[in-house]
Amino acid sequence: MAGRGAATLLAALIQAFNVSRVLERWKKKAKFISIAAVLAAVALAALFGALGCGVAALWIYLIPYAGPVGAPLILSGGLLVLCVILLAVACGIARREPKVKSADFATAFKPLLEAVLVGFTLGGTTKKAKPSAKNPKDK
Repeated sequence: MAGRGAATLLAALIQAFNVSRVLERWKKKAKFISIAAVLAAVALAALFGALGCGVAALWIYLIPYAGPVGAPLILSGGLLVLCVILLAVACGIARREPKVKSADFATAFKPLLEAVLVGFTLGGTTKKAKPSAKNPKDK
């Protein structure tokens, strides 16, 4: 009965994790993901350039009103406030509990773990190949 359950589990895993279907989907998506990653990197570089230009323009604008020392201090204070706000948001997100509970995560991978254990136990019972008559070193 235990062998039948392992065979059923193995058949279910083969059907669930059909490698050819997964690889076919990955090939289709890999091209789009790589294009999206390159475009996101270009957009990020453009964003940093735009932020730098905006800060420089604001600095130049503030020089007549705040002086050559006050303009960079105002801008650095504004950037510091922005960094503190972003840090607080990041800490709030990091402290949130994940929506997937650890028990649900473990039960999702239980069949895979069982299949690996069955593979390890049945994998040691393979037969050795018989030596060929052509090569005397195989004997």
